[in-house]
Amino acid sequence: MAALAAKVRQLPGFPIFPGVEPGGARYEHMGALLADAALQAAIDFDSVVKPRVEKLLANWPDAVTLDLFRARVAAEGLGEVLDWKHPEKLARALRLADLLAAEGVQTVADLRSWCLLPDSRAKLLRIKGVGEKTADYVAVLAGGQAIAVDRRIRAFVGPGSDEEIRALLTAVADELDLDLGVLDRVVWAAGKDELPMDDRPDIVEVILAVPADKAARLRDLTKLWLEGRPNAEWRATDHDLAIALWVQLDERRRRVFSVLIDHPGRRFRAEEIIELTGDTMSLKNLTSLLGHPAVLSEQLGRAWPWQYDYPAGRSEHAVYWFEPDIAALFDKARGITPSSDGMRTP
Repeated sequence: MAALAAKVRQLPGFPIFPGVEPGGARYEHMGALLADAALQAAIDFDSVVKPRVEKLLANWPDAVTLDLFRARVAAEGLGEVLDWKHPEKLARALRLADLLAAEGVQTVADLRSWCLLPDSRAKLLRIKGVGEKTADYVAVLAGGQAIAVDRRIRAFVGPGSDEEIRALLTAVADELDLDLGVLDRVVWAAGKDELPMDDRPDIVEVILAVPADKAARLRDLTKLWLEGRPNAEWRATDHDLAIALWVQLDERRRRVFSVLIDHPGRRFRAEEIIELTGDTMSLKNLTSLLGHPAVLSEQLGRAWPWQYDYPAGRSEHAVYWFEPDIAALFDKARGITPSSDGMRTP
């Protein structure tokens, strides 16, 4: 412990670290805090999480309490404001919000107090997708006394289990009379310089000229890559994968796919797809329906198979289509495992 305490003493500003107040929350805004907590696992904070949280703060400045955040989510959806399509982390934010609502937590100050309760961490750990680090990270974001062990903190502290590292830093905080939340933040910041060179993201601006109808697709694939999910494009030879995806689709999703399969290359507005399926779903329902096959595709090591674009700008609705070779691929999969109604769209 003595060596680690000496290392902390050498950090700039010790023992009063500029901009990091004892007991200070990262945000006094429940929407931003929940978004950060839900997104942060296994992805880079500076390049992926931070800009999305800043976008939420700019667009939903009023979502400072839990109820106001949930009202915004109900009215507008969380994926759009965070520019995030993968459903699991969005669902994680909502599961966190549901727990805190049931616990009577409304503000960040409430959350800070709630995190001091003896069973609060255990309740967080019962939420699907919340592990040890995220449970501690919620407390850190609220200004609580916790250490959220991740690769940066491990790089600064050295070898040891998460429990050993938490115990060691807690002892250092006591030895140096430091707030534990402050120690977490300054060690995390310093840990970036301790990472191996290959693990330090250097942000550069890259400008590429691409066909307009491919721009949205490039954004999506780049996002997957930055999030550590570098899934490949579907290929015309992916017969087994197409069958594996098709058999997991329910009838409603098969009808949506069939519209795109039966009209290769044709660009459909969402309302046109809905009309051709004969379904009574809303535009929001369609987006939700597409979320499941998107997850299935990623589990198969592929990006989602449809293309989409915003011909009138991102403020307007998207258009969707299958490229001809991918439409043919899924047509074969559909033929091998036909839907119960054998649907073909006109």
